[in-house]
Amino acid sequence: MINRPKELDPRIITRAVTESRVILTRDQKTFPKHAYAAIEAGEEMNGVIVVPASLAIGKAVDELELIVICSDEFEYKNRVEYLPFFR
Repeated sequence: MINRPKELDPRIITRAVTESRVILTRDQKTFPKHAYAAIEAGEEMNGVIVVPASLAIGKAVDELELIVICSDEFEYKNRVEYLPFFR
């Protein structure tokens, strides 16, 4: 796992907006906090999907495949979602 300085999180969120990307992260501690702060500040955010490290890779891939197939590009705007959707 790559450790990054926490101050990069807001910059990553901003860059994801400019590239029209939803963020996929395993960081359950700091990244959601920055995402919620951006939403509360009225900033645009394309969405964050948190994949816990405890989730089996196969299950994560299955869930992400469903997201890609069944979602439109704006469905996760200003949202933070946690996998698995169904437990």
